[in-house]
Amino acid sequence: LAAAAAARRDASDGSSTFYAFPGSAVAAAASRGGAAREVLEKKFPPLRGRALLGKATAADAVAAADAILPKFEGDLAPGGLDGDLWLSATQKGVLEGARADFENGEHVALVGPAGGGKSALARRLAPDAASQACHRDLTARDLLQRRDTDAATGASVWKDAPVVAAMRSGEAAILDGAHRLPRGALAAALGRALHDGVVDLPDGTRLDAAPGFRLIIAAEPGAWLDGEVAACFSSRAAPEWDRAETKAALAALVPGLSEKRASMVARVADQSRSAGDAATRLSGRAVTRIARRLAAGDADFAPLVREALMAPFLPKRLAERVDEWCGDVATSGKADGDWTVTVDRGAVAAICGTRRVDVPVRAPGAAPELVPVVAEYVATPAAESAVAKLVSLEAAGEAAVLVLGNQGVGKNVAVDRFLELCGAEREYAQLHRDSTVASLTATPTLEGGVLRHVDAPLVRAAIHGRVCVLDEADKAPTEVTVLLKALVADGALGLPDGRVLSRSPTEGSRVVPVHPDFRLVVLANRPGFPFHGNALFRDCGDAFAAMVVDNPDVASEEALLEALAPSRPADERRRLACAFAELRARHDAGALSYPFSMRECAAVARHLERYGGDERDPGAFAEALANVLAHDAFSAQRSAVADVFEAHGFEGAKDRLAEALGSMPGAAALARDLKIEYLFSGAKGGGGASTPRTGLDAPKFGKVDPTQAPHVGGNTWAGGSGGSDTAGLGGRGGPYRLWDGKNVPHQVSEEAKAEVSEAARAEGRRQAKLAHSKRLKEIEGMTETEWESYKSMLERIAPHVDALRAALDAARDKRRERTWLRRRADGELDDDRSAAPGGRRVEGRVAGG
Repeated sequence: LAAAAAARRDASDGSSTFYAFPGSAVAAAASRGGAAREVLEKKFPPLRGRALLGKATAADAVAAADAILPKFEGDLAPGGLDGDLWLSATQKGVLEGARADFENGEHVALVGPAGGGKSALARRLAPDAASQACHRDLTARDLLQRRDTDAATGASVWKDAPVVAAMRSGEAAILDGAHRLPRGALAAALGRALHDGVVDLPDGTRLDAAPGFRLIIAAEPGAWLDGEVAACFSSRAAPEWDRAETKAALAALVPGLSEKRASMVARVADQSRSAGDAATRLSGRAVTRIARRLAAGDADFAPLVREALMAPFLPKRLAERVDEWCGDVATSGKADGDWTVTVDRGAVAAICGTRRVDVPVRAPGAAPELVPVVAEYVATPAAESAVAKLVSLEAAGEAAVLVLGNQGVGKNVAVDRFLELCGAEREYAQLHRDSTVASLTATPTLEGGVLRHVDAPLVRAAIHGRVCVLDEADKAPTEVTVLLKALVADGALGLPDGRVLSRSPTEGSRVVPVHPDFRLVVLANRPGFPFHGNALFRDCGDAFAAMVVDNPDVASEEALLEALAPSRPADERRRLACAFAELRARHDAGALSYPFSMRECAAVARHLERYGGDERDPGAFAEALANVLAHDAFSAQRSAVADVFEAHGFEGAKDRLAEALGSMPGAAALARDLKIEYLFSGAKGGGGASTPRTGLDAPKFGKVDPTQAPHVGGNTWAGGSGGSDTAGLGGRGGPYRLWDGKNVPHQVSEEAKAEVSEAARAEGRRQAKLAHSKRLKEIEGMTETEWESYKSMLERIAPHVDALRAALDAARDKRRERTWLRRRADGELDDDRSAAPGGRRVEGRVAGG
């Protein structure tokens, strides 16, 4: 067996997917006789192909194993319920094999796709095991011990992590999401403990594991499972249900679901997995959630599938694929009309035609001031529909909801309105790119030399039964937000101070029960450009009930504008709503880079209501529009946006907008090339007003200064500013604009410009035309006709080029994202160092570029 392993090692030629069998694997295989192949498969995951590594396997490795080691063929027990958990035949085999591994003294790695039941299998394997959720910020030391202070004396102490606590007591521990750990952290921290049962702890002691210690890791496939890690575990693939298993599972788990609908869900789930695209894959959690909603009768199949996959935000090709899966499924039970949400006889009722969904109003709590009040809520059909979705999700028993939508579409308003009607107390937190695990859960502070942890809104809500609203969650690092999955899907979350939030509390001073009324609502913008958010839905979205809030339809937006600008003409409000609807349609088609939302439309209406004056004055509308489009003053899409408003009857808007924001010739290029500096008053070389020191002579190009020194107010040098006659910027009487590419421009007054004679202006135009013709000849002899053709083509693609450039700039900025710098004298307290024994200062961490 060892010779065969060596032969395969020599034949691999350095393949990245093939490695030598470790000595421990060979020894284990030799001791197992006929089960040698099974043992080697567990120690050498590539033998199972894509199931564990998630990538192709060297064909010679599998062929060699097939030739030397016979493949075990055995009968598996049929799938069925195991308590409240439905296990397929394969999953039962995995669980039975893992139990056998436990009896043989081996540690177990359960590897499979997200939402496939790995965490549930791990808890079934070791029901009383302590669990630790893994994330990228966890270091090798964090897996063993963490620093803390004694509550009574303030002395620095070390607290054991769940793995070390299990080693002391001879019990099992679970590391959930081990694939998220930094590369090498798992083997560095626990390699010796798993092989030899010995570990050197950060507190300077050496610990021998008590008999019975076992470690289970649950993780997704990936390159993290290399030879060094695989040698520590008995690796078990946890596959998803196939089509027949999905149908059988839903029949058992959702008794109210008809056989026809169960088959329908199973078919689409199988299609989503066989398509091979992670963005359109329905996990086991998502499939079960869809089935429950269908059985409750509060939604139709196709909308549920689209929301589960966030189809409105998928690329067009993938969104069309989802529509194809649902295309032949007829909707049933769909109510006609618009939703209305009211409080009726102690319940919040969402009513649409004959359909009605009720949820009870909460009893008054201890902090009624936390119940939100939406003072300016406008009950448009779109707004009521969003609130009704939240009512339906609450009625379906969903304790965690993910609300996704474009910026400014009313996500916060819908959530606050729902909580106001329910009388639910809200704990609110806005996340950002510097959010940390501590800021999300419990923040460390020093009080009288003692380290204390202050509960964050998430923890306070979980303890007191409130609703936690996490806003802008897509801005937070994914290693922070993935921790929510531990609480939502697994029902337990370890806190930085050692406490554990648990929905199924056991005895122990550090276990904090989660209140049954606790709810979590996470708000996020759609991923990617132009909001620059992280892929929150991709990383942990299937743990939540997904809900999309889109921009309103024209009728809803018109109703909103009527409430915001009642004195404006109805026709103007409708044209405004239609113009913004067209802007969004152009964005969906790829013609515009920014998805103009309801927020921008409402801002224009408010400005018109307060400052608009006569509705026939195009200047009033242009001024209101300029407030919204100022961020696009140098964007190539500004002209296309102005054209849309012109087409909807706002005549003169384009010209007046140019007056408000500046003319557009070459503006896109100017924005890319012109360096704009903001200087203190009186700073040397600063821009500003200029009084020409020379009289007017005649237009000319001027001399070129090779030193690029600043030239202001004269009439000798080309590329200067604030002067006369020469080509430059901000001056008067020159033939055309020219920037030296370095110095800050100065500007002469309008009165000084008026001193230029008409003859000098005409001569300047003649020289500009000659220079233009000369430049065209330099470009491969281009003619004026060719130039006009080129300009017309450029104008058509300019918005697309501008959008692509902005997307590439965003990707570049993402690559340069700030990271935490440790060992700083200021900044936020660092849990890793804030209780350092004998330290002369409190060390923290700050964000750096």
